[in-house]
Amino acid sequence: MGAIDADPVCACQDWDGIWNLDIVAKVEAPGHAEAAVSFSLSPPQSHQKDASRRLSIKLVSEHGEWRIDDVIDLTDTKAPHALRKALIEDTELNRRAKR
Repeated sequence: MGAIDADPVCACQDWDGIWNLDIVAKVEAPGHAEAAVSFSLSPPQSHQKDASRRLSIKLVSEHGEWRIDDVIDLTDTKAPHALRKALIEDTELNRRAKR
């Protein structure tokens, strides 16, 4: 299994939708922005445990358009998961394995 074994946005395999979506975006520096995103993977009436998600989406400006640079899952505050870091580490492991 590689670095991406689930949807990097919802940190899940299968899901039925997104509820209570909240996005707050701010420019941090010229050409760099961050979107704080929170949502639930279950409708409010079901109150499923562990359905809430919190993400930090890092954005960079490229040719006048915003592009996603990294997705950081902050749902578990003790173990945030950065997609870019996971991909870099996985690429390095695969490179070493091919030697």
